Amino acid sequence: MKITAVIFIIILLSLSFSAHAKAKDKNKDKKACSAALNYEVETIDGKKVNLCQFQGSAIMVVNTATRCSFTRQLGALQDLYLKYKDKGFVVLGFPTNDYGEMDPLSNEEVKTFCKRQYGVTFPLFALSSIDRKKGNNSFFMKLYKKIGIRPQWNFYKYFINRQGVPEKAFDSNTSPRDPRIVKMVESLL
Repeated sequence: MKITAVIFIIILLSLSFSAHAKAKDKNKDKKACSAALNYEVETIDGKKVNLCQFQGSAIMVVNTATRCSFTRQLGALQDLYLKYKDKGFVVLGFPTNDYGEMDPLSNEEVKTFCKRQYGVTFPLFALSSIDRKKGNNSFFMKLYKKIGIRPQWNFYKYFINRQGVPEKAFDSNTSPRDPRIVKMVESLL
């Protein structure tokens, strides 16, 4: 009977140490997230997510709009995403109505438009303001301040490396099919 009790205590202690080690590993992962990605944002579906989940990926962050002359870039962004997603690349789309009021739609309408017109499957986030005067999207605002290039219009493209460090930006006129964009993606992979 005493041996059974001793074995039971050993098992309990073992489980306790194991749980403590797992909790410690989770805390370590949380601390490992870069400051550039450690933001909670709302998806286009209204769910809160932390961008730390994308650390370890090569990331392109884009401010999108559905009624802009550059809107057709959504298709090129989707193509780029599909070509490289299995290698660790992701496009993060942040719709905004800041520039020329080119995205007057609701989140549901933006999602439907992007899916129907361009087959978008990369992550889209809730409509937000990224303009420095009225902005409420602190992630995007700090990202462009870190890189030193503020968006002047829709479809600016910001790159973050796998370690979560902002690297470079390209303006609206630079198509996702531009060799410089492709080279940037490949260099981050």
